[in-house]
Amino acid sequence: MPSRKRRPLAIDSEIIEFKDYGPDIERIGRYDPNELIFDWAPKAIRASRAMREKFARSYRGFKVGVVSVDNNPDFHKSAALVGANYKPTPEDDKLCGEMYTVERAKELHFPVIQAVFVAGTTNKQQIFEVNRIRTPTLWACRDCVNGYLDPSTLVVSVGAGRDENFYEVHTALQLARIYESPLKDEPRTFVIHDDPEFSTFATAKVIYLDRTAGMPIENTQQNRLDRAEAVVASLMEAAQAA
Repeated sequence: MPSRKRRPLAIDSEIIEFKDYGPDIERIGRYDPNELIFDWAPKAIRASRAMREKFARSYRGFKVGVVSVDNNPDFHKSAALVGANYKPTPEDDKLCGEMYTVERAKELHFPVIQAVFVAGTTNKQQIFEVNRIRTPTLWACRDCVNGYLDPSTLVVSVGAGRDENFYEVHTALQLARIYESPLKDEPRTFVIHDDPEFSTFATAKVIYLDRTAGMPIENTQQNRLDRAEAVVASLMEAAQAA
């Protein structure tokens, strides 16, 4: 991961959710930390929007708020951390919100980045100026996808406005492949339209648990990727059924 100067955010706490799931493993023999992506999603989306409004700094007004869901599989703990982008002048180094939260998660001994919730503009021209691709929501950029996120990291990109209750869901590997492919100006994507409470995540969790019931839970990149792809498929299935 590239080394960058990170500016601490002036907030009371960077951790907005925490779970020690060791007791769950002792009680039932297994626990999939990806369950927390579904459980924490509504709060993560609201918090990423709030971070964008309160703490993002951009000399050109391109503000992004982020919440990451992070895991320490050795100690059976997960947490959700907040961040925002910071580039107040053209001379400052680029510091995406994803870069901020990933670096902070690793400092706090959460080495596995399960998911990032990214709240940004839905203006396709503004998105194109940054990512060189027109998409309904702001995806994690190439630098974050290729240098900070694990291929298995789930990227939930959501509109920043309170009434923009739609989002896209990809693994970082999927985004990397799209970025590396010969790009169309505006690729076809699957947009999930939700209600203000983001209840699709609750429905998708039931689908996900059924889909992965026989799947092992291992701290390997392939297993994490398999389960992340199951999260994406479950959210799409829940959205289509709504």
